[in-house]
Amino acid sequence: MENDANQERDDVYKSLVNNVKDYADLQLQLLKLNIVEKTSQILSLLIVIIAGTILLMAAFVYFSMMFVLWMKTLTGSLTYGFLIIAAFFLLLFILFVLLRKKMIINPIIKKMSSILFSEPGETEVNDEE
Repeated sequence: MENDANQERDDVYKSLVNNVKDYADLQLQLLKLNIVEKTSQILSLLIVIIAGTILLMAAFVYFSMMFVLWMKTLTGSLTYGFLIIAAFFLLLFILFVLLRKKMIINPIIKKMSSILFSEPGETEVNDEE
């Protein structure tokens, strides 16, 4: 009779150990899935930023050439056209440096923190940033 009680207690412990192992395994799988989800969101954000930057730079090059040729017709000199567009880009660069934290750094930090600290399975619907 005591042997049956010991056997029953051993079965309960084995069942408990198996349940704990299964739970730990499920938690590990959940952690891996969360890491994959957040990594893919961050990588897709970086790809969008890089592709957008490349397209924006190409547009700037074409619009710059168009503006230089237009300034040539107004001023009569291609040199003045290039000088005016260079001054414009210098002012744009200064403005960018002065506003980089507000325009670039803060939105990226906000977006990355929303990705990293969102609940698992929660998708980003609002991309107004």
